Amino acid sequence: MLAQQRYDFILDAIKNTGSVTVTDIAAALSVSIETVRRDLIMLETHGKLKRVFGGAVAIEGPKHFTSFESRLDQNADLKSELSRYAVKMIDNGDIVAIESGSTAVEMAKILLKSDLDITIITQSNTVFNILKEKFRVILIGGEYYKEDDCFGGMLAEEFLRKFHVNKSFVFPSALSVENGIESYLLTTVSITRALSQIADKVFVLADSDKFGARAMYKSMDLDPEFIYITDSRISDEAKTTFAENGFVLITEEP
Repeated sequence: MLAQQRYDFILDAIKNTGSVTVTDIAAALSVSIETVRRDLIMLETHGKLKRVFGGAVAIEGPKHFTSFESRLDQNADLKSELSRYAVKMIDNGDIVAIESGSTAVEMAKILLKSDLDITIITQSNTVFNILKEKFRVILIGGEYYKEDDCFGGMLAEEFLRKFHVNKSFVFPSALSVENGIESYLLTTVSITRALSQIADKVFVLADSDKFGARAMYKSMDLDPEFIYITDSRISDEAKTTFAENGFVLITEEP
């Protein structure tokens, strides 16, 4: 395949999905990973894309925020995979805080199948409705945000700060060593921070597509005390970068 044909394939893939990974492109084109990396360098030099850990994203910047309903179907298999890893981190008797978002919904579905005896605090209306019949669940009130079927704002943040939990699980829209934990929704920023401050241990769950991506609002920097959980499709480059910077990244079932 000619170089220009590879360039066109890569740019079309980014146009359709917003991002590509080196391994996916190499497999699709039956070329080496080094060839794809050189192609990405060439395209970035000409201002066609932006390289990130393990791949590239559209040069236009962050993808547009999509509806909660549509996000429930995006990478559902990857979200389910990393949620299985996360649930393994919970012990009987724990008090657990679960943030809102589509990955939170997948985690709730996995929890529903477990035999755990735990208390759950959440501001997600969807998570509450999935888990309320099986667990003791405390739903945080506040201003309702249809964009994520959750509650937020000052009242929700103040309510959260009245609790102490063993483990908090947060679900960013994007994350990277350089830019930290980011969100598409400004309303979730203060909630993410509050959840990280009331917990003995913080778990950050994100599917591999979110690594190296960008979102509009920064929640916080990455913290070496947090545990980061993703799916098995995460690039070796991202694994290396996280390890070299002292961050614990779980990419397979414990």
